[in-house]
Amino acid sequence: MISRTTWVASASLLVLLAGCGSNGYYYDRNSEYVDAKMVAPLSLPEGARQGASQDAMPVPRVNGDFVQGKDGFKVPRPQPMMSKGDQRDFAQLRNEDGDSWLLVNAAPAAVWPRLQDFASRAGYGIQEVDPARGRIQTRQGELTLVQGIRSNSTRVECTQGDSVNAACLKDLAGYLSQTVSQQGEGVSLAGQNLSDDNTVVLENRQGQWQLNIAQGFSSTWAEMAYQLEHSFSSDNGARLVDQDRSARTFTVTYTPSTASGSGWWIFGSGPDPREYRLELAPRDQQVVVTATRTDGQPIEQGEARELLDRVASTLR
Repeated sequence: MISRTTWVASASLLVLLAGCGSNGYYYDRNSEYVDAKMVAPLSLPEGARQGASQDAMPVPRVNGDFVQGKDGFKVPRPQPMMSKGDQRDFAQLRNEDGDSWLLVNAAPAAVWPRLQDFASRAGYGIQEVDPARGRIQTRQGELTLVQGIRSNSTRVECTQGDSVNAACLKDLAGYLSQTVSQQGEGVSLAGQNLSDDNTVVLENRQGQWQLNIAQGFSSTWAEMAYQLEHSFSSDNGARLVDQDRSARTFTVTYTPSTASGSGWWIFGSGPDPREYRLELAPRDQQVVVTATRTDGQPIEQGEARELLDRVASTLR
């Protein structure tokens, strides 16, 4: 026999579920964005609690102008938390200006539990774990991780005092490369906040296109040098010509799409690639990258945007 109290509780639950549904038990609002229209913000009376209202269909804010491609806009596919590339490149040792770190081809949330497991298995003696800042303090020093420049990448450091612990980095690289095939794609909920998809942002500031990279100069220079050398495709004549760290510049060649409509060339050939200088300027814990032409001619906005977008694609 079912008691009256149980029946009332069950009925209340059914009413609650039905009230939250639309063509089912659970209300899915995803399709409403398609037909939603923008209206003026709700005007609250003076003295009303400001935090009591919010946008019904919030749209994330972005920096810069949206430029639609020739083939229209296509929704990007979601990226995995861990790369599927060659396991030998899963954890790469990087050195730049006396600094050393590991570049791991996985998101911080995927690397964080492996970092904890490594510190425990290596007998480092864990003293403090801070997932919010990606730090593990041990008797042997400190292990830290942050979002890498590219999405689904992580920068991992091993330090002992003010110095790099080279032995720790070497052992950690071997451990991570080994466990990527053994542990699959396990991720840490506590480490989810360590990921940042806005590390590389292309924006227009006062009529000038620029790349904003939310990393220090050493990391940015090392990653740009590696990607321009290995991933800057020969398509459109894209090629790394020179790099000058002291001047903080890269020299590249590239044929922008605007070049196809200017000048004359022999039948069967295309326009010659143009040479550009990419200048890196450290500013407030980030690096700003701008582009100029090496022939002294002014660079057009569309030309600069296309080139910097091409560079940004190698860093994402």
